[in-house]
Formats: sequence, structure tokens, C-alpha cells
Amino acid sequence: MGCFRKIEMFVGTYTEGTKGVGIYYYTLDLLKGETILQSVTASPNPSFLARAGNRLLAVNEHIYNGKVSLFEIASNKLCLLDMISSFGGHPCHVTCTMDGMLTFVSNYTGGSLQLYALSASRDKLFSLEGMEYEGNGPHVRQKSPHIHAAFWSPDGQLYVSDLGSDQIYIYDLDRQANRLILRDIIRTINGGGPRHLSFVSRPLMTVYVVLELTGQVAVYQRSDESWQLMQVLPIADDAFMGENGGADIKISPDGKFLYASNRGNADVVVCYRILNSGLLTLIQVSSSMGKGPRNINITPDGKYLLVANQRSDEIVVFMRNAETGIVSDSGVRIEVPSPVCIVF
Repeated sequence: MGCFRKIEMFVGTYTEGTKGVGIYYYTLDLLKGETILQSVTASPNPSFLARAGNRLLAVNEHIYNGKVSLFEIASNKLCLLDMISSFGGHPCHVTCTMDGMLTFVSNYTGGSLQLYALSASRDKLFSLEGMEYEGNGPHVRQKSPHIHAAFWSPDGQLYVSDLGSDQIYIYDLDRQANRLILRDIIRTINGGGPRHLSFVSRPLMTVYVVLELTGQVAVYQRSDESWQLMQVLPIADDAFMGENGGADIKISPDGKFLYASNRGNADVVVCYRILNSGLLTLIQVSSSMGKGPRNINITPDGKYLLVANQRSDEIVVFMRNAETGIVSDSGVRIEVPSPVCIVF
């Protein structure tokens, strides 16, 4: 990041039944932790975003006619280039390759993953392949597959979480044929509902999984060609007995700390230290200073943790102690209706 003081920040929101308009485009001052709103782009329920250079992708989350939108980032505003079907209901996550030429959209309802290619002119999306899933689980919300997200591991594989069947599918990407090849499956805790993931690759490949339905972080390591469950830790105080809703997970830029949010009625963000073994030890359970902490993100310099409190219509900016991992309230608030995704 060099010596840049200000960076761009994009916030996705829910617009149905809220005062939200769409995607909010800010500049974030890394010295003060404060933002300046540059523009607001109308877009229906842009609940998750992904960025590749001067292109921004958004899913438009609807139950029947989900969409994926492609924007150009220019002159402190977004310009819509293309919007096409997600080929499923409730698209809830989007990711892309580093060059932005391939995009992957997770459709929660119907349980599918859709692959797209970006045109050579970088202004159109073309559907390539749709992958349908099967399976269920013991929880009332697990009557069918619910593909929730897709994340890249440090070694370039794509991990696809299915909240409905308690499974994580691991793929290689064939860039010549633009298709995914299934290599492995992690079978997570029954009724846990895997949602979002983070990784470290040393000493062993370690996957940290937010279990939405039980409000936990599950730690898996690959050893001897198989995945082993190493830890299951709460995203809350040990005494918490309320409704869980594990939401998001991020690792600090230095790889030393892991943060996860619980958006049930716990309304907390936890910090775990990542030990040399890859296992976790609890450092802090902090109030999210709001309601419904959905998405969290850490600034590239590691100085701030931002928490999108969906139900209290604001993003809370926390200071991060890089040595201890502990966060503290900076006092800065970013008022935005129903924020659910933060992307730099």
C-alpha cells in the first residue's frame, strides 16, 4: 500500500424495506479512520461486492430473479456496464480471479454456483457454467443445499461453502477450459451451517470456518491427505445463551490474528490469536457497538477494523492494536442504511 493516506471503500446494502439506495462509495482516511462519501449508485439489494482493479462486481439479491452487476470505477463514481441473471435465487456472494476475468456467484436459494467470463473489452459478463448441488442437514434451515460463498485459498484452490449440507467443496480452476474440477470435500459439523472462510498455509493448510447456525469457528487442518477437525470455538462469551448468527471472518494482514462476527443477538466481534500451530486462542470478545454485525473488514495497513452493523444502520470503526490484536472503539461512525458488505 506504500505511503497512501486515503483509499477507496465500497459498501453494499439491502435496499428492500430499508432506506438504502444501493452501493456507497467512500474515501477512507487511514490516519484518522474517517470517511468522505463520494457517490451513491442505485442498485437493488447489492448485498455482496468484489473488486478487481477498476471493476466492481455486485450480486443483486432477490428470491426469484437474482442478478449480478458489473461496474466501472471512475471519477469517484460507479458506472453500470452490465447486469445479467445469477441463474438462481438469493445470490449472496461474489468473488473473482485476481485479473477479474472470471467471476463466481453463490446462489443461496436453489443451491448453485454460477461461473462467468468477462469480455476482452471488460464491459460484459458471459455465463459459462452452472453447478447444482444436492444435500441437506439436521437444522430447520437445511432442508436443501444453500451455496453461501466461494473463497480462494493461498494455494489457488476455490473453496465453496454449502450451508445447507454442512459441506465445503474444494476445486482446482482450469484456466484453459474455464471450468472447476472437484478435488476434495470437507464435511463440517452437522447442523453448523458453514458460511465464510479464511486460511493460513503454514505449518499446515488450515481453514477457519464460520458456522452460521451454531455461531462458532471451526478449525480444519489438512494432514496425511485428509482433513481433521482441530478446534470448535464460540463467537461469543462462554456464558452466551441467545440466538446465534455467525457472519464473517477475517485474518489481520500480518496473519497473526483472526476476527469473527456474530450477528444473532450476541452482537459481538471476537479476536483470536493464531498460534504457530495454526490453532486459535481467545484474546477478546468485544461488543459490535451496534445491532447485527454482518460483514467485517480490516484496512490494508491493519490499523482499523470496520464492522457493518446491519440493523443499526452504521459502520463502526475500531482501532486495532497490531501487537495484541485488541480492538477499541475509535468513536468514528459511518451512517449508512442497512450495510452488509465492506470492500476496499
